[in-house]
Amino acid sequence: MALSKLLQIMGLLYRMETSDVVQLEAQILEREKVAWRLVLSEQAAKYRCTRLPTDPRKSDLTELKRMAHQDAVSIAQTWNNDVERQLQRLYDMNHRGNRSYYISNMEAWARARAVWKDAQIALQTEHATRYYTRLRFFQMNTIRPHFKLVGPPPVCSLCIEQFAAGIVDYQHVVKFATPLHINCPHEWAEAVVDIIPCDELWLGE
Repeated sequence: MALSKLLQIMGLLYRMETSDVVQLEAQILEREKVAWRLVLSEQAAKYRCTRLPTDPRKSDLTELKRMAHQDAVSIAQTWNNDVERQLQRLYDMNHRGNRSYYISNMEAWARARAVWKDAQIALQTEHATRYYTRLRFFQMNTIRPHFKLVGPPPVCSLCIEQFAAGIVDYQHVVKFATPLHINCPHEWAEAVVDIIPCDELWLGE
């Protein structure tokens, strides 16, 4: 059923537009930078190195910006689709609903959605950034360690399969990048750590 004039107006009110995507992209990039610094600090600690990492620059910053933009566009598209479906549901429930009816119900829906959706988005961003940063650490320090999948007991078949793989090499980790699926709580951890002096470690450009 085509949306009524009121529903079209409400859709415009709640839709994410280009300016919203730009703002969201900037927020995601800041989260990525935090994750970047944290991961490099964690990796350095494994070598008993307390040197602080640098912020992402050059090609790394370009890649994180690309990832942030891709995530922001995807999030906006999902939000806009969800808004349209929710407005249609509200219309189906009450064909005579007025502006107050839609606003009150949409606000309640948005709050309830944010409880789980925001956490899902944050987790996905963190995992993707952690994976990219750790690969860069291994690449720039010429490290080819062996890995094992770590995290809570696996439930899905994909995670069970990767847990069962045991100790794997670098190429396996590249092929089966984490997160393995949406909301996946697992990641690859080094099973063997090389010995590299702190002052020789790459911790950002």
